[in-house]
Amino acid sequence: MSFPGDIATAEWLKQFGHSYLTIDCGAWTYGRPQIRAAKHDFPRLLKIGRYCSIAPEVIIFIGRDGRHPTDTLTTYPIGMSVSPEIRKHDPAKDIPFDRRESRSLDKNLDVIIQDDVWIGLRSVIMSGITIGQGAIVAAGAIVTKDVAPYSIVGGVPAKHMHFRHTAEVIEQIIASQWWLKDPDELWAQAGSHLLSANVTDLLKLLHQ
Repeated sequence: MSFPGDIATAEWLKQFGHSYLTIDCGAWTYGRPQIRAAKHDFPRLLKIGRYCSIAPEVIIFIGRDGRHPTDTLTTYPIGMSVSPEIRKHDPAKDIPFDRRESRSLDKNLDVIIQDDVWIGLRSVIMSGITIGQGAIVAAGAIVTKDVAPYSIVGGVPAKHMHFRHTAEVIEQIIASQWWLKDPDELWAQAGSHLLSANVTDLLKLLHQ
């Protein structure tokens, strides 16, 4: 069995599928992230691209799990603690009140991880995040904002450190769409040059 074999992420993620959670994971991605998704949430999406490397103990939050409203009286889920008998009567309907719904949870809470992303040991990906093509998330980072393609981020909360390549090389890599090919096809075009840091010349081989 070729790599990633039994640590292929697509197989691992099947256990987390629910009617309210759509999971789409590309080929050749490996790792076994822990998925945190609230039951009975609105329909949510976790999408992971091809050729991603996910280290151990990574946690990915999707939807409302792990989130609490921040613009209300309390962040505590107090309604869940009211006894069922008491909940049958809600005095709110009898009390004149200019009510506003919390906006802190009213947004996109899907997670999109594009192709060729490396997520380091014990990183945490919060809901509503997109991690761009070719990005790297350093070990122990907590990602609370979108990550730009080919950016390296780290820290708590994760911040941009630098890019993996120059803007010109990044543009050439994205244009190549090499991740749409299978490993055997890539090897037939470039062999062990795939491991070279001379990315510019490597891309020329892949364009032939």
